[in-house]
Formats: sequence, structure tokens, C-alpha cells
Amino acid sequence: MTLEPIYRPCASAQDIREALEECDGLTRSWMYGRLAVVDAPMMVLYESGPAAGPHTGGSRPTRSDDLAVLRRIRVSPWAVAGRAARFDVPCRRGSVVERIRPGAFADAIAAGRLTALLVDHRDDVVAFNWDSTFYAEEDALGLFIAAVVPPALYRRIARGDASGLSVSSYAATGAARRGEHDLETIEAYEVSVLLPPKRPARPGTWVDTLERAERRRVRS
Repeated sequence: MTLEPIYRPCASAQDIREALEECDGLTRSWMYGRLAVVDAPMMVLYESGPAAGPHTGGSRPTRSDDLAVLRRIRVSPWAVAGRAARFDVPCRRGSVVERIRPGAFADAIAAGRLTALLVDHRDDVVAFNWDSTFYAEEDALGLFIAAVVPPALYRRIARGDASGLSVSSYAATGAARRGEHDLETIEAYEVSVLLPPKRPARPGTWVDTLERAERRRVRS
């Protein structure tokens, strides 16, 4: 199936999700992999085809694309970073103990589906990967993110006001045993900075200024 491109101004994450749902033929698992910004602020192009992606509008982001985004984030005076999820740390969800396994976010990152930083999972997006203000990667400990945020939010994070980070996902799959669930694939699409009174659902998440975060990430 070939779809005509759809041009639509989107002022919030909810607008983006609603517009994506209008694109018949795009499976949920590929939605964010076929999203590209064509005009600021927040004018988006949705197009068909297996190769469309958020960085270029015509190809998936490459590792060199990702590193270029990280370099641009590092030179910003408003850069923050943090641990959005820890691997193999038990988290009780009702009667089930969950663990996120290494590699769980790899597909979402590689396909460009993990795209944005929000605050408290509200609709206002504060950083995007497609405008080079949001970066995510897996390391040995878990999911690590970096972003350029508005100055007011940066100052709150620098003061230690944030309670942690939280990941939103469409679905998660993995091996289930009695009372336990190992999450091996997580269809993540955004990360949120949580401000009190909100608290992270999973242990071990944190966010800080980029300078402090890059020293801290090797141990937590």
C-alpha cells in the first residue's frame, strides 16, 4: 500500500499520536519510524514506505546520525541526561516481579520510535530526536538518555527537583514464569522527566545536568 504524505501542524505529543492514527496502513510498531519534521515548529510529514525515518524523511537514522545528535546536545548550556531504565533490576507490579532485560529497547531505538522527552507524561514535548535535541542509547546498565531542555526545566533538574525518569511504551513482550516476567522487547516511544509528587514506577532512574550525568552513568 502506498499512502499520500500528510502535512499537519502538531502542537503536542497527543496531536502527533492522533495524526499518526489517521495514517491507515501504518502498523503501530512502525508509526514513529515513519515520522519526519519538515518545517519548524512541529510541522510533521507522515509518509509510507519501509525506509522512511525521523532524521531524514527517507532513511532510518544511522549510528553516525545518533552520534552527531549527541555532539550537538553536548555543546548546549541546557543539556541534561539520565538513566531512564535499569536492566535486571526487579520491580514489583502487583503480584508480578518484572525485570527489563538487556537489549529490550534496541529495536525501538534503531527504528527511530523512541523519539521524545516530556514532563510527567503530559502532552507538551520538550525535546525531539528529529530536531537533534533528544538522544537515547542502551549501555551496560540500561537505557540512557540525553536532551536539550528549556532553561526553566534545566534549572529545576540542576537543583535536584526531579524525582527520576519514566518510559512510556505501547507494549512489552518477554518470558513469563510464575510471578515473574522478563521484558525482552519494549516498544518505547517517549521518556518523561518526573517532578514531585510523581515518582518513577521503576527503581534506579535519575536525571541530572549532562556534565554530572556523564560521570554518574558508569556506576548507576
